[in-house]
Amino acid sequence: GSPPLSVDELLAALQLSYPRTSSAQQQRIIAMLRAKLHAPGTSAGARAQVDAGIADWLLRLHTTAPARWWLEHAVLSTAERQSIALQVAIKQGDPQRVRSLLAAGAGRALAPIDRVEALRAAGHPQRALALADRVLEQAAEQGRSSPQLQALARQSAQDQLDLANRSTLRFASQQNDAVLRQGPELAQRLSLTPHLQLGVHVAREHLSTRNANFITGLPRTWSDAQASLRWRDGSTQVSGSAGHNTAVGSIDPLQLAAAWTLPGDVRAHVQAQHNAVADESGLLLVAGKRDRIELALSRSFGPLWFSVSQSASHYFTRAGAPLGQGRSLQAEAGMWLHEGAPDIGVKVLGYTNQFSATGTTEPQYAALSPTRLAPGASAFIPAGDDVAGVGVTLNTLAADRYSSHWLPFGEVDVLSSRRLGNATSMNLGIQGPVLGGDQLAFLYQREQNTTGLDRQWSLQYRIWFGP
Repeated sequence: GSPPLSVDELLAALQLSYPRTSSAQQQRIIAMLRAKLHAPGTSAGARAQVDAGIADWLLRLHTTAPARWWLEHAVLSTAERQSIALQVAIKQGDPQRVRSLLAAGAGRALAPIDRVEALRAAGHPQRALALADRVLEQAAEQGRSSPQLQALARQSAQDQLDLANRSTLRFASQQNDAVLRQGPELAQRLSLTPHLQLGVHVAREHLSTRNANFITGLPRTWSDAQASLRWRDGSTQVSGSAGHNTAVGSIDPLQLAAAWTLPGDVRAHVQAQHNAVADESGLLLVAGKRDRIELALSRSFGPLWFSVSQSASHYFTRAGAPLGQGRSLQAEAGMWLHEGAPDIGVKVLGYTNQFSATGTTEPQYAALSPTRLAPGASAFIPAGDDVAGVGVTLNTLAADRYSSHWLPFGEVDVLSSRRLGNATSMNLGIQGPVLGGDQLAFLYQREQNTTGLDRQWSLQYRIWFGP
């Protein structure tokens, strides 16, 4: 007869069986893998591979939790169930479950490179980095290299940057409708603990009008200051910020946000704003503010991804008069054609924005109008629109993250608008190191909407240090 299949061959057969064979045939492959587990001479690395393969099979089963529990107890020993439960918890992004399983000793069967992932998933980034350093040092001493080791090195470098303090200096020119802002911005991020970061952002920019027939009487400067705290544990993040902004009047923006992973690997993000800067139109930017609640959901399916978001906003003048409401629904679906370097993707997108201008403005805003009459709420609130289109992306996974070499990135969308007809939106840039542990980036963005042209370019320098 033919020679018995190896562990690698059985794992490959299991991967290929998901869309092609019945559950009974898949269970026969599982039985052969279990036999390999108990065969004399099976290495710890092979055992870890089999555990991960069986965990992946259990996660893919289209069955109920009780039925999955029965299958686990029918085909696996107690030690195997514990190790595989850890693999499942890592894949599902459940830091509390990962921590409890590691405390119970479930990580002993894992290969060192997989224990790094377990420690990272458990919310122990510094311990994960220390173990990753040992794994990479041993691999270098032994002259070993593999795609898994290369991915570990890239992830460890990014983890070190995520934990590091960061300073950013940016000069930007930003046009919102008829309003132009130009000037420097300074941002500082400090890691207080492995889970908690403090951020500070300040900007003082020159303010001017691009169309005196529409808006005039602007103050000379726009100033903004903001302090934020972000707490992160595994895939769960919670952040809050408070600030002060001065243009045509002053506001004190507040924001709360949270992100976490739902069952089914769905990523959820919710954000609430009060007295926030509103950039839907030029007049709103300098003389208005908004309260907003937004919910976004996203999910990846291998190379495919999908996201949808819904928001509701209420708009006011900075003096407090209500101006109207707005609602927005956005959706995108895309596919990665290449996920390495460079990453290349294509997408389809669409959104619908609905606004209503129902309020009146205070007399003091007459100074902003060339007619010297207070502009109505409709001058602040943009017109609604329905838009659909297609787009292409390049290196968007690496954009705004450290890269060891110069890297172009960008997105270009070709859109069809109910109000504007055909339009193009673009976001293009290039970034790279200057001295080594730093980054210089140039960015250009352009979008046409119902209020006019939104356009900006910026030059940004960023450096990481400590802790």
